[in-house]
Amino acid sequence: MTEPPYQRVRELLFQALKLTGGDRLEYLDRVCADDAALRAEVDSLIPHVEDENSPLEGGVGPLPLGPLAAAAEAAAQRGAADDDAAPQLPERIGPFRIVRRLATGGMGTVYEAVQDSPSRRVALKTLRRELLSPTLLRRFHRETEILGLLQHPGIAQVYEAGTAEGPDGSLPYFAMEFVDGEPLVAWADGRRLDEPARLELFAQICDAVHHAHTQGVIHRDLKPDNILVTTDGHPKVLDFGVARATDADIQTTTLVTEAGQIMGTLPYMSPEQVSGDPDALDARSDVYALGVVLFELLAGRRPHDLGKRSMPEAARVIREEDATRLGSVDTRYRGDMETIVGKALDKDPERRYASAAELARDLRRYLSDQPIVAHPPSSFYLLRKFARRHRGLVGGVAAGIFALIVGLAFAVNFGLDEAEQRRAAEVAVYRATLGAVSTSLEAGVVLGIQDMLDAVPEPMRGWEWDHLSSRTTRHLWEAGVLEDTWPGWQESEAYGVPVVFSHDGERVVSLLDEQTLGVWGAASGEQLHRIDIGAPIVPAGLTSGPGGVAVLTQEARLVICDDRAGAVSHSEQLPGTPLDAEWDPHGGLLAVSCVVGEEGDDDRGVLLVGAPGSLTPVNRRPVHVEHMAWASGGRTLLAQSAYRDETPGHRQYVAFDTRTWDSRQHEMWAMSSLAAATSPGAGLVAAATGSRDVQLFELGGFPGSPPRATLQGHQERDVRAIAVSRDGTLVASASKQGSLRLWDGATGEVLEAHELVGNPQIAISPTGRFVALTSGGRLRVLSPGVSSVLVLPGPGAYVYGVAWTPDGRTVVARDMYRESVAYDALDGRPLGPALPRPSEARSELFPGGAWGLSVDGTRLCSVSSRGELFAVDLVAGAAHASLEPALTDGADFDLARRAFWRASGRLDPASGRSAANASGFARNHASVGSFVLDPAARSFVAPEGRELHDALTGACIQRLAGQESHHAATAGDLDANMKASFSPDGARVAITRLEAQIKVFDTATGELLGALPGHDGAIYAVDWSPDGARLASGGNDATIRIWDADTYEPLALLRGHRSYVKDVAWSPDGRTLASASGDGTVRLWGTIRSVDRAAQIREATVRRAQQRPMVEQLFARLDDPQAVADALRAATDLDDEQRHAALRVVRQLANDWHARRAGEGPSGR
Repeated sequence: MTEPPYQRVRELLFQALKLTGGDRLEYLDRVCADDAALRAEVDSLIPHVEDENSPLEGGVGPLPLGPLAAAAEAAAQRGAADDDAAPQLPERIGPFRIVRRLATGGMGTVYEAVQDSPSRRVALKTLRRELLSPTLLRRFHRETEILGLLQHPGIAQVYEAGTAEGPDGSLPYFAMEFVDGEPLVAWADGRRLDEPARLELFAQICDAVHHAHTQGVIHRDLKPDNILVTTDGHPKVLDFGVARATDADIQTTTLVTEAGQIMGTLPYMSPEQVSGDPDALDARSDVYALGVVLFELLAGRRPHDLGKRSMPEAARVIREEDATRLGSVDTRYRGDMETIVGKALDKDPERRYASAAELARDLRRYLSDQPIVAHPPSSFYLLRKFARRHRGLVGGVAAGIFALIVGLAFAVNFGLDEAEQRRAAEVAVYRATLGAVSTSLEAGVVLGIQDMLDAVPEPMRGWEWDHLSSRTTRHLWEAGVLEDTWPGWQESEAYGVPVVFSHDGERVVSLLDEQTLGVWGAASGEQLHRIDIGAPIVPAGLTSGPGGVAVLTQEARLVICDDRAGAVSHSEQLPGTPLDAEWDPHGGLLAVSCVVGEEGDDDRGVLLVGAPGSLTPVNRRPVHVEHMAWASGGRTLLAQSAYRDETPGHRQYVAFDTRTWDSRQHEMWAMSSLAAATSPGAGLVAAATGSRDVQLFELGGFPGSPPRATLQGHQERDVRAIAVSRDGTLVASASKQGSLRLWDGATGEVLEAHELVGNPQIAISPTGRFVALTSGGRLRVLSPGVSSVLVLPGPGAYVYGVAWTPDGRTVVARDMYRESVAYDALDGRPLGPALPRPSEARSELFPGGAWGLSVDGTRLCSVSSRGELFAVDLVAGAAHASLEPALTDGADFDLARRAFWRASGRLDPASGRSAANASGFARNHASVGSFVLDPAARSFVAPEGRELHDALTGACIQRLAGQESHHAATAGDLDANMKASFSPDGARVAITRLEAQIKVFDTATGELLGALPGHDGAIYAVDWSPDGARLASGGNDATIRIWDADTYEPLALLRGHRSYVKDVAWSPDGRTLASASGDGTVRLWGTIRSVDRAAQIREATVRRAQQRPMVEQLFARLDDPQAVADALRAATDLDDEQRHAALRVVRQLANDWHARRAGEGPSGR
């Protein structure tokens, strides 16, 4: 049955009103491609509905069956009378010859015309006769009067206004400057303008808007489509049709918008504008719109994702939710540019630029490398916003934070001068910010965290700031993909932009546009291919398997792509409208769900399974499937049916046995996403219900059985996407406009949380090494565990010590029995099995203290229970013993001390003084038991922490004030109950003796300089940072604390270990802190962002591959890891990077060499 013309106009009008800007234009271009008249009529009605009938809280409701509906019906019938003919152009209107129609809007039509005298091209705007009304006439005359006020090269000029008489009566018009140009963003993108060129262009736009403001005119509808750029690069601001004149004389003679109505285009409106109060609008409302346009000009998207929201919900977002930070979309804009845009977009008009001119001036300061006037929001302001957003946290940690600040307010009034008060206030706010950020990261609350950190003044920022900042962004790489608001999916808002990994996990595939796939390297982020599918892709129609990547199109075709070659390899027609596709990675079966016949007809649903080219229906009754997931090595196919059950919000869930295609089914609450572990034997099913929670089910009981676990932690209610690794060990979930969370599939523990904006989709690579996420027009790839905090499996159940090589590239950890493992500090991977150690029974070993690295970092040294010195080459794995005469069990500390220090290179054997290469690194972990050397290796702290002794003679040279004796030291008590660390200049020493505080002493006088309480229980470890600015401590409460080494104030608390922290050590460059714990792990707390770490790992991998052939040749010639390592260390033709890469390869080959020798037994030696 042919649809009535009015119904068609009405339908398209409703759909178009849900969209904005370019999305609306793309939609109308597509659906009206063959019907110019229909397009013109819909275009003509949109502004009328938006401008006259859009109360904010009313949304877009049914079109009223009144004058507007009658006009739509009449217009549609006129267009239907001749579908092939465009509306006829008038030859003339008054003194103007009409050339072509430029646009049709709610008020009328704009033509390109030629004026008779003077002869010139003009844009001629007329009112539509069939919609003439007093309201439209007043608005039309108002626009003419407003434009007449404005004389600026950046604003289209009005030439004249009048009324033309015709056969149908009078026709009001005005003629204005004809602007031959393109919309702002399209013009800039088409010419690939760089950042400075875009900003200079935008500053000119601000100049034009400011001129309007000085004439008392607020535009109220600034957007890229209303800013054209001419062919010679000059911007022109257009369309003052909804502008508001603030001049009182004009207001008395023109129409003022009624209170409660909104005028303009919603995504570009300020919070006060969407509130519908015209009295709240001033120039700063246009400044906000300029901020949105600037954000879009730089980032390629708007700061709020409003594409699929109703008008009331979109308005709420603009009023209440923070705009996306520009720097989170593109890291190039972090800093001043993000600050400028953020100030323009502030929800509080008082905090915005007061004028467009101020915005332009700051942009020009930025372009000329001058300091900008705008400043980021203060820490205190952001802390208050944080408290409002996260009231649950306020009740816990944030309440304590603000109590700290309130207490400070009283304290600073007593005995402190103004400078001291200011400093105390800054430190208090800094500590509060760090506490809020740290707590938020632990709780998975990630939105706005970087904003809080960025508000901290740079002089205040220390290692702890760098560390927390590095944890706010953890993706390895990102790329641009299709926006998740494009018109083709407006009715499928459960879906974001699909993303999958290739079958081997080496590549990532997503959409560049609605019919083009992009293929990227999973590890590198390099775009490898573009694949044109030739038709729009179905939202759920992307999956990968052994045969490549399968794509479903809206033209009911199945397309198979070779993602390695970047080409289409197969295409076939499907029997109906495709809904979903899933490829079994193990058995190779492809499942495709279709609807045959009218869409939505549940009785015609079909499920096709098989290889591409031979798909066969398997369902014994009609089935209309929305979500599918393979499980159990291809033996089970799970599906959510679209059948509506009697219970509202419920669906039928089906589990098919793929050997017989028998099924079990059960009614459950409708899921927004469904995923399952696919490996044989894995029995995990995960589902998102659209709430805050993720539910985990056992495969054998799904559907029907209750979930075995409910994962809670998302702050947002709308969990839309979910993925499960093939073995079920990793679960990923994402909420719309919120966060991505990674969960342990076995325990349900939250592993990581990441911020995101937009409608998400996620995928996990086959090995679980990578997680891919699309949202807000960006594709990001993460690697679980690759972050600024690396968790390394320790050498034993209780890790007691940790040390760095001088180059900071290797970390060595030991357990309580001195079983030691070396790790690569960049990726955290063990370099090999446990290093050799003294051969006696564990019970005979000193409990821990006689252990450390040589100063040159090549050897790990320890002392056996018999006093035997034992050293292992970290690269070759070769052990050397008896470096000193045997020490009897009753030997004194002095003999053990000197023997160990000489063996490890800390004292020159001839002179007995500091070795030439001992300076710098020798200050830390250069000990036997509790003997800790100062940086110059001239003195050490004695075991009880009461005295400083001469390193050569052992004589006491300084007593430390207030350090009482604990017990007498014996030779068997080398495991310290005391830990100490010297400041880099040796002037101070920090000591803890199993107490709940650290004491800092002056090494010259022995005076107590300060005490650092804070841990809940005994403190086991302390270490001074290489720059002397920070102290780190670890204790029985399983926490690490960071202290200001000058004021002794606590700055940050690091949580993560599950048992006591036995040792802490800064890397030589001070960028990473290592900790050893009784929970059996070593943690590296770094300051490198994941994306940078991933790049460094890739570069290191390439360098090792380049050096491997040379190292293998050396091995073939020398057949001895120690000889190969010595040769490379002595080589003069290698730079530091090449030498390090070559030695890493030696360690890999040495592991195999030692394993072979061990297998050969005595006869093989």
